[in-house]
Amino acid sequence: MIADFTEKYMDDLVVRLTHHSNALENNTLTLNETISIVLYQTAPNGKSLSEIYETDNHARALKLMIEKIHEQEVITHKTLLDLHYVLMDRLDATRGQFKNNENAIVGADFQTAHPNDVPQLIDSWCYDLNFKLNNDNADLEFISEVIAQKHIEFERIHPFSDGNGRMGRLLMNYSLLERGFPPFVILKQEKLEYINALTNQNTSDLASKLKYSVSQEKERARKFGVVFNRPEINVNE
Repeated sequence: MIADFTEKYMDDLVVRLTHHSNALENNTLTLNETISIVLYQTAPNGKSLSEIYETDNHARALKLMIEKIHEQEVITHKTLLDLHYVLMDRLDATRGQFKNNENAIVGADFQTAHPNDVPQLIDSWCYDLNFKLNNDNADLEFISEVIAQKHIEFERIHPFSDGNGRMGRLLMNYSLLERGFPPFVILKQEKLEYINALTNQNTSDLASKLKYSVSQEKERARKFGVVFNRPEINVNE
């Protein structure tokens, strides 16, 4: 079950996840500019509307995700469509829908899933994710491997016309938070190693990064009065 967030930790988490996830997709807003938009609803001067919408949308999608976890909604293809609708509001006319046309990942040496195959692939992806994680005795070692593997699979399906990276990272955190773990914040300065893990389908590297990140996040959350009680999270890793 998701930990009880204090208001200040919620603000901190939404700002950081939004800033870094968007920066991984080449959004140029600074952390302070992200704070201005997310916490004070003030748009910085000289920035494009698309970058401002990306920031506002991601913050709203993250809050919706946390609401869904509190409501004990397991991840299904409807969950994905609901989150994507908010994430791509004002940016993509096909928001909240799976892709209708073939797409590709810049620099990738593989073909993403054909649009006709996406609904079935995503249903199978959701079922497999929930089946593997539906184990009360699963520790962080096991869960990190499953989440890393399923994230790589999701990005190779690439089910949406846009927003796949941000969606995939939201879904990793969905799986972590609903099982009582801290979130996984991939920092913008870690982009190269993250992309390499995806490109090379290196589950172990991504899982190792996840384990280290959530251990650090547990300590950060504690300073905001939030306790993640999973005993296997070692903040000294």
